[in-house]
Parts: sequence; structure tokens; C-alpha cells
Amino acid sequence: MKRVVITGANGFVGSFLTRKLNEQNYSVTCIVRKGSNTDLLPKNSNIIFIDYNNEKE
Repeated sequence: MKRVVITGANGFVGSFLTRKLNEQNYSVTCIVRKGSNTDLLPKNSNIIFIDYNNEKE
């Protein structure tokens, strides 16, 4: 299984890309801002929440 990481995965383009790659059996890891709405992301995606303003993360 191929793996891919998508930053901004909960945005318009990112969520579309995430769904399409998921349909093609990619293992998708999504990087999104803390507190973001992830309702549009596939339920089997690995989601990592990051505070982009925190340089230590």
C-alpha cells in the first residue's frame, strides 16, 4: 500500500484529494490545524492536528 501525507487536508482541494487517494487504496495521513473541522475527511484517514504557530510542534 502506498502512503501519502497531505497538509491542509480539510480544505477544498485537500479534502477532494484525500477522498480520491483513499478510494485508490492509498494510506492517507492528513495534517490539519488544531480545532479544524474534519467532517469532510474519510473516517479511516490518519489525522494529525498541528498548531502552525507553535514552532516546537
